[in-house]
Amino acid sequence: MTWDRKAPFNWRGLMHYCDRFEIANAERQGRPIDWLDADQPIERQLSLCSHARGRSASYFIMLDEFGQEHPMMVADFMDLARSVTLVCGVPVTVKPLKYVVAKRGRNYGLKLATGQDLLCHEDGKKISSP
Repeated sequence: MTWDRKAPFNWRGLMHYCDRFEIANAERQGRPIDWLDADQPIERQLSLCSHARGRSASYFIMLDEFGQEHPMMVADFMDLARSVTLVCGVPVTVKPLKYVVAKRGRNYGLKLATGQDLLCHEDGKKISSP
């Protein structure tokens, strides 16, 4: 099965995992899931909030400036930590960093956008802020 390059976002932020039960539950609550372009860079100021473990992966919960939570896989967090200075779990940068959605197995998480990710989306469109 191939990935159609869409990622599930709900009212809380990027979802770590989404199956038919999650979709049905969201619709029942009147908060449908938005499937957004996973390759579109998202500019956010993230800070480390917590960590969690699913059935197949450990991940960090990153909190953005809008109060939304976004999962980040351990390997992607390590790439972030190697790329920028972190102080108390917050990247120290002049402006917000750009992230794209990564998928490993059935799990979604943000990762720091690379030059290649940014070249694919020079058209200036970006996912709107909440």
